[in-house]
Amino acid sequence: IPFGIPLALIYPIYFFEDDITIPATFAKAFHLGFPTWGGIFGVLLVLGFMGSFIAGMISLPWTIMNTAKLILSANDDGGFVNSVGYSFIIYLFGVIQAFANFFAYSLPFIGLAYQYGHACEKVDHVTVESDIDRFEQL
Repeated sequence: IPFGIPLALIYPIYFFEDDITIPATFAKAFHLGFPTWGGIFGVLLVLGFMGSFIAGMISLPWTIMNTAKLILSANDDGGFVNSVGYSFIIYLFGVIQAFANFFAYSLPFIGLAYQYGHACEKVDHVTVESDIDRFEQL
């Protein structure tokens, strides 16, 4: 596990760096990841919990309605849970749940992008301050 945490930086390195090979991506991930191991772990832990909590809360209506349909359909007629309107509402909640899952589980990747910027600044002393100062010349 300790060797896997720095590898989380592979995604932002590969997407943000121009003309980098896959072996160089792994090397850079280890180079930037070990000095900032705690920060990477913290970002993944906190944003992973936040994403899971958001996804879980937004999926509750779909889960409750599906469970109600399962329990109430055990009767012979099923009542209103077999209606078209109820099924359509379950479908809408399913679409909302899928969208929320896509959003919530992208949070750790966004956090890793910020962590990659922090690691570059801390380890390689790459800063955007000089680029901001000479913005007119760029």
